[in-house]
Amino acid sequence: MSLLRDLTTILIFFSVLTFSYLGWGWAVSRLFSIKFSGSEKLFSLIWLGWTVTLLLLQVLNLFVPITASWSILLIVIGLILAPIFFRSNIQDTAVFLKSYIWVALTGITAVAIALLSMQAPTAYDSGLYHFNSIRWLNERPIVLGLGNLHSRLAFNQSFFAFAAFLNLYPIFNHGQNIANGFLLFLLSAECLSILLRQAKTDIQASNTFMIFVIPVIIYLGLYTNISSPAPDTATYILQILIFTYFIHAIADSPTYNNDDSRMIFVFILSATAITVKLSSLVFVITISLLLLISKLKHWRLPPKQAIINISKMLVLPAIIMMIWGLRGILTSGCPVYPSTLGCIKASWSVPTELVKNVANVIYSWARLPREAPEKVLSSWNWLEPWFHTEILGNKLLFVYPLIAAGLCLILCVFASMRGSHLKTMNKYLFLLPIPILMGLVFWFFTAPSVRFAQALVLMFPIVSVVILTSLLERSGKLGIGVLIVLFLVINLNIVSVVWQNPQPLIEISIRSFRPVKTVRLIQRTTLAGLEVFSPKKDDQCWDSELPCTPEFREELEFDDNIIFPEFRLVLRE
Repeated sequence: MSLLRDLTTILIFFSVLTFSYLGWGWAVSRLFSIKFSGSEKLFSLIWLGWTVTLLLLQVLNLFVPITASWSILLIVIGLILAPIFFRSNIQDTAVFLKSYIWVALTGITAVAIALLSMQAPTAYDSGLYHFNSIRWLNERPIVLGLGNLHSRLAFNQSFFAFAAFLNLYPIFNHGQNIANGFLLFLLSAECLSILLRQAKTDIQASNTFMIFVIPVIIYLGLYTNISSPAPDTATYILQILIFTYFIHAIADSPTYNNDDSRMIFVFILSATAITVKLSSLVFVITISLLLLISKLKHWRLPPKQAIINISKMLVLPAIIMMIWGLRGILTSGCPVYPSTLGCIKASWSVPTELVKNVANVIYSWARLPREAPEKVLSSWNWLEPWFHTEILGNKLLFVYPLIAAGLCLILCVFASMRGSHLKTMNKYLFLLPIPILMGLVFWFFTAPSVRFAQALVLMFPIVSVVILTSLLERSGKLGIGVLIVLFLVINLNIVSVVWQNPQPLIEISIRSFRPVKTVRLIQRTTLAGLEVFSPKKDDQCWDSELPCTPEFREELEFDDNIIFPEFRLVLRE
């Protein structure tokens, strides 16, 4: 009975959140004159609603903790707004609801994701700081200098606000089981709608990305422990989503009537992705710049008017980034922690040397774990062992996709040389690999652990297929048989991974919510008399009582203010 109860709870959350975010998305689209059309309208509004409520949660937490009352209020407002959308967009909604196959497949997908979401959270970083970050959001308004307590609590990843929101704290407290699962469900439902719609029409190269990426989504559901509140999984999902709309913007431009609105939407998603995890920075900025460049070529407006138009597009993304940057300054003194760029000197600021050390540890660990950062980062000696461990140790999930992408791009070259159809092809499609390549360059020079680039690498061969299918489509050589062969070849590595490691399929939860791990704590006292908990062994606090840190500092002080409580380090000579 407990399994059925918890499964039903997750499915209700999925449904209620979908309708609430749809209502929020509709309201914001009207407020900012963002006009979606066609089959992408419904999902675009839901995603827009999610990004805006995530922003609101970060603003609210400047003054109050994220508790059940605020979560319920935001959900109810969205549910009140949703019927207004349905009343004026009944035809757009009916298209989905009349597709019984889509409803059935989406329902099956929701159940599968819910079962995976009930597993125990096992991601190491979740015990290290994810749960700790969420608990601070649930119990306190934003804490000045939180990074002085534990350096990783200053990472300022907005995804934790979403998990805290879903906790309905202190009533439910299973937000971690729903956060990544809901985003994965939403992306899966959108992919299925494109797949079924494509089956009824002529093959369109721009839709092949969402179809070919379905096995990647299955991989994410099975192997990224979606029951953990890890921003990595959310980042993978957002990167796939943003790239999907980027492809459609490139493929449809300049014929799409609401191209400006689609660009605004991509900018909003891009800003949100940066706040979720900084590893997306160069990838999404490259996408945004390419869209702007392509748009400027078609606008043919005076420079002053073009600047005005671009400024209007960037209003909401700018607000998202400013609130995120403000939160970074408040928690560490640095807007883009752990970078020292733009850091201020305040009583709560994390010392500059500590910020640099945190960044060096991250960069070093991604190259050679458990080695001293000063040793790793002082030379290129890390490259050979890193290559053997990270690259050759991930043949199926790193080497194979890159080889497949390279072969597809070579075929694209031959296909473009053999026919005159290149003249009628949208040349902007050749820009598609650039964001992935730029993202991989940024990844290599910062924290080159394969898990930080997983989505980019798995998307690379699919992007190459999009270009190839577009060339074949123009030459009249694109048929269902060619697509099936390409689909199997591109996703052979995913099939191999599941075949070699079917354990996640076997371990799909047949019980209710698995408990979060607990650890024994010891209590320590700072020079100022502040009592702090620390794990007795290792460095994971999990969902422990606050304040908890594996980085005990005796110089730590705390002002327990109702608004803006403050941690600070008072360094004594």
